[in-house]
Amino acid sequence: MTNTRSDIIKLIGVSKIFPPDDAALKDIEFSIAQGEFIFLAGRSGSGKSTLLKLLYGSETATDGSVIVGGRDLSNVATPVIARLRRSVGLVFRDTKFIPGASVVENVALALEVVGVATEDRLDAAGEILKAFGLEDKLYLNPASLSSEEKQRVGLARALVGKPKIILADDPSGSLDKGSRKAIFDILAEAHSCGVTVVVATSDVEIVEEVNQRTIVLESGKMIGDFAQPA
Repeated sequence: MTNTRSDIIKLIGVSKIFPPDDAALKDIEFSIAQGEFIFLAGRSGSGKSTLLKLLYGSETATDGSVIVGGRDLSNVATPVIARLRRSVGLVFRDTKFIPGASVVENVALALEVVGVATEDRLDAAGEILKAFGLEDKLYLNPASLSSEEKQRVGLARALVGKPKIILADDPSGSLDKGSRKAIFDILAEAHSCGVTVVVATSDVEIVEEVNQRTIVLESGKMIGDFAQPA
């Protein structure tokens, strides 16, 4: 894509091969501007999750460049990737929680890694959970929550550090239609505040409903890049 916008993510000729010869991604190229909302769409096994891992730096491209926030993740030291991750919020389909920690403690953990004081991070976690309608769940065990409530907590944890980028891997896959809408309403609100949102999904219905730019993957190849319809 050629334009004068400010790109926060750029992939150039990216391939990822897992041993011995499993080509999960093949020659992927696209860029994402700061503040865009993007779907990575495709069937299971198309390469969506692998691509998100490259953007987060938990996997390294076999070939090509993965540039996030102006840094090529294939050419930076581990401490630099750790700093970059502080500006990225992660949301997964199966939200993982710290055993034995309450809802508010799980959300506050996202601020512990960036050195926020205990009282301040618990206050911030409590405030965002209240904003997500979970004020009566702060001190519960996350295991006692419904699927939608768990995803709301996962989103709260991703957003509490005020990231520049949210990477979401099938965040609504286990939810019913009403709950899916609630989750995407939250993502849309984050997007409206200038956060770049990248969502991997195989849900064609939600892609059509949310109506944002969509990059389509199939068998590790990029087969389409569709702008938001007018």
